[in-house]
Amino acid sequence: MNWLQTIATPVREWIEQLPIELSATLGRSDVWLAMGLSIVLGSVAVLLGVFVARRVGLLSRTDSIGETIGVGLAVGLVLITELWSVIASRGQSAFTPTAVILAVASAMAIADRRRTVVRSDDAPPDSADRNGPPRRRTRRAIGLGGAAIVFVLGAGILYGTTTAPSPRDGAQPVEFRDAAFYASLATVVTDTGLESTTYPSGFDRVPGSTVQAWYHWGEVWLAAIPVAIVGLDPMLARSFVALPLLLLAAALLTGSIVRRMSGVRSTGAFVFGAGSCLLLAPLPFSFETFYGSLSRGLLGSVGDYGFAAVLVLLVFDGLSRQTSRRPPSFAPFMAAIGASLLPAHLVVATLATIGGLSVGAARTIERGLRHRSVLVPRSAGWLIILTLAVSAVTVGWGLATGHGIPASAVSALVTPFGGNWLQSVAGTLIGGVGFFAIPIAWFTLRSEDSVRSWAMFSAMPIVVAGAVLWGARLSDHNNFHLLYGAIAVFAMPMAAVAGCLLWKRLRDLGRPSAAALVACVFAVQLTLDGMTTLGRLGLVRQSDQPPIPERILTAIRALPADAKLAYACQPFEEIAYSDPHLVTIFTHTRHRVIPMCFEADSLVLLLGVPVDPDVASPLFAVAPQRVLYPTSAARPTSEAIVAFLKDHGVSYIFANETHPNTLAPTATEIASAGSTQVLQLP
Repeated sequence: MNWLQTIATPVREWIEQLPIELSATLGRSDVWLAMGLSIVLGSVAVLLGVFVARRVGLLSRTDSIGETIGVGLAVGLVLITELWSVIASRGQSAFTPTAVILAVASAMAIADRRRTVVRSDDAPPDSADRNGPPRRRTRRAIGLGGAAIVFVLGAGILYGTTTAPSPRDGAQPVEFRDAAFYASLATVVTDTGLESTTYPSGFDRVPGSTVQAWYHWGEVWLAAIPVAIVGLDPMLARSFVALPLLLLAAALLTGSIVRRMSGVRSTGAFVFGAGSCLLLAPLPFSFETFYGSLSRGLLGSVGDYGFAAVLVLLVFDGLSRQTSRRPPSFAPFMAAIGASLLPAHLVVATLATIGGLSVGAARTIERGLRHRSVLVPRSAGWLIILTLAVSAVTVGWGLATGHGIPASAVSALVTPFGGNWLQSVAGTLIGGVGFFAIPIAWFTLRSEDSVRSWAMFSAMPIVVAGAVLWGARLSDHNNFHLLYGAIAVFAMPMAAVAGCLLWKRLRDLGRPSAAALVACVFAVQLTLDGMTTLGRLGLVRQSDQPPIPERILTAIRALPADAKLAYACQPFEEIAYSDPHLVTIFTHTRHRVIPMCFEADSLVLLLGVPVDPDVASPLFAVAPQRVLYPTSAARPTSEAIVAFLKDHGVSYIFANETHPNTLAPTATEIASAGSTQVLQLP
């Protein structure tokens, strides 16, 4: 099977390189510091989160250890991240309104002298003793806590041996562009307090761009904490601290949701849910298209959707709990969690809105056909109103602080629903066998007016709308998140719930063979998904650029604090002026770099559309460099280049074998290692 060979080959290559990668990774003292910080930050988050969650009504004392740690870690990470963003940005962060409300709601709950103790009405009769006597419960807590630590460290090492390669042989491999760019943003928010996606471009202000941007800032702000406090390398802060902690929180939350919504209270259901969170995704049958093989579980996509996924799962978890009492602080706290989706990931927030509107419309129609009044429980009504109000305040605050849509523009070479969009969607559909459990399971629950029924229903219009909207806006590259974000954040947990629910229903109906078939389908899919995820992580282990000698990076770090560098590039090398191919220099030295060349529209290759060297990337339209490189044939004089660079505060040039110094031949060398140089402009 060719597609299976395509999956297995990168996995084999990664395994072959693993000893080298492990040696390079674990030989660094700052890696061990990063792993220690992840344990400390995770422990603080759990303690804080459990304390607050129990008082606002998100946890009860009858919950299992796994649920307690999962919800506690998630709540703690959200509180710490959002409050840090407010402090570090001096209130300029888009998280400011939600952070303030979360803090106020938490203070309300803590100050409540009644100390409302929430007890789950949907817990089984023996739930109070589910973990045994206090001594046994303590042992279980220590055991699961130890397993959580091992998971966090293991996830960090996985990312450290793939997307965040360590120096070896005296040189730093150039990381995959997106990984380095996301890590560099932790430096941006730490140094400037601004949620800016254009700052890495090297230009302090770009006409036509916004001061700040809506983006997925949750992962960035969480990684920024160790960067700011101990000066940890941003790649290590992201790969060993932020992403593993978010991944653990999402996995534990998914396990809790699967167990509660499916009615299967076993440890196996919890483990299945956690594993589904990490791996479950449509199998990549369409390898000939980039997007047809893009879908991944959160183990491979936590860098894009991690913080947003934790927020969505917290909402699912909170709403699925049936409790005898809710403290007054519950509604504002949950409203702030829901509204936090806007600064956490604008696309995910859009998808959540589509899901909410779909549920509201379907519920209205369903009750109308049955001649019933459309009643919304009073508590739910207040929660909806508060969420809309907090969301409106968040949008207003974002606009007031200069937030706009990040650099993204329409390609002239792509038409709506063109390229290989249909093939990519079809391949994703065919590979998502396990996801067909969602409509089947929902059909069995269609008569229920319950959270689990409507949550499962919402996943279907969200995915369909994501695919259609992506096709309609296909010429705008970043819109692929509409489909693949829908699958990773919304469809994944509901597919896990549906699979467990179908297995239970079939077993209860006396059809063990059919139940075993459902279990086998998910077992095979998760196994192949695991291979696919490892393969893709292995493929983006590093870029094809030559490694940068550590001696050169040390020399760049020694430059004046405001020093910037330029390098000569090729038209199809760059995809966006704000995301330079060599952004890894900025990530590891805090000195920004500017690519100097015409930037062609190369992203269309991902859609199977022929490139045209004379058609500029739509993101290049506002790039200051375009004054020198209006076309691919432009060859500005050295004098013009030097004048441009000095006008923008650039005094140095980076050059190596793939980026020779064609910018200023008279520049003076100040550091060199082999063919790599740092030069100073005359």
